[in-house]
Amino acid sequence: RQFEVYTVADYRAFVAEGRATAAAVACENTQNLRVEKTAFRTLNDPMLLGYQGLTHFSSVQDGGAARLLAALGYRNYGSSYGYLAGSTAAADSLLGVGYYLDPGNAGAPSHFEPADLGAPWAVYQNQNALPRALWAAGAADAFAVSEAADPFAAAEGLYAALLGQSAGLFTAVDGGAQGGSEFTLTVPADGILYAVFTGAAADVPLAVNGQDTGTVLSTARSAGAVVDLGRRAAGETVTLRLGAAVDTAQFALLDESALQTACQALRAAAPAVQRWRDGDIALATDRADAGLVVLTLPYSQNWRAALDGRVVDVQAAGELLAVEVPAGAHTLTLRYTQPGLAAGGALSAAALAVLAVLALRRRRN
Repeated sequence: RQFEVYTVADYRAFVAEGRATAAAVACENTQNLRVEKTAFRTLNDPMLLGYQGLTHFSSVQDGGAARLLAALGYRNYGSSYGYLAGSTAAADSLLGVGYYLDPGNAGAPSHFEPADLGAPWAVYQNQNALPRALWAAGAADAFAVSEAADPFAAAEGLYAALLGQSAGLFTAVDGGAQGGSEFTLTVPADGILYAVFTGAAADVPLAVNGQDTGTVLSTARSAGAVVDLGRRAAGETVTLRLGAAVDTAQFALLDESALQTACQALRAAAPAVQRWRDGDIALATDRADAGLVVLTLPYSQNWRAALDGRVVDVQAAGELLAVEVPAGAHTLTLRYTQPGLAAGGALSAAALAVLAVLALRRRRN
């Protein structure tokens, strides 16, 4: 009763077309960027269709991954944080979301451009998507995101920690009122306009300049979620009407040229990927100064790191995984060790030995 009901034929078509689209993207996705979409049929479409994304309903409900996604303004659905049409271009680029799958031809977020891959579904590409391993000029503690930070300040802080200086991505825009159901804005410059609403008692419809754009999720499920209001021109007037009053409304404009400049600098400084498999990563660095390799993977103490074959510590850069690396040319390897693996292996070996003895006795008898 929680989900829509589909015919068998419809579900088979979804799986066949989705897997074909994911396979087409995989052929182009040489940088191992993340893939996303909003429409879903299961609790884990990425596993079903064969792509890697942010939205896994079963795996990001708790811990650092959920906290980071919430801080960056991704929409919350039930108790799970996921993509679901709510993000900024800065957050997507930072977390390496490079492709967007559109099963229903509904269009993509403003920062995605069409990619002609000849796939069953429409595919869009984010040209500013960053690799999953980055070089940071700042220290690990610079990546901590304040609980009081809004999604725009959270993204600004993370980019500053990576660059060692402010990126100047977002500019606050006056909406004319702190709360209510109608807002009028004058856009100060070219860019993508975003909003964050709080205080709605239920899902409410949103109209932008008289055109319906869907609903704003309720505060109970998506406090602080980002709403994409589209790419706007300097001097443009934007009128918003909500189906119910909200307690607060915050608006910010993203400078796309500043984002592009920041991403170009981070991409140029990023470690070279020698190997990237689930739980098994090898990177090469060659820098004139010491720094921090930051991976946009959730921090876990179960990661093990080695620098040029020598064991080194992993750190928590906020909610992300990081390793300190000195100046010069180095090879960094990271492997995820399943908790209890050694003990489990020993117990399994002991159990097999016992079974072998029992089998031998039975055969002799």
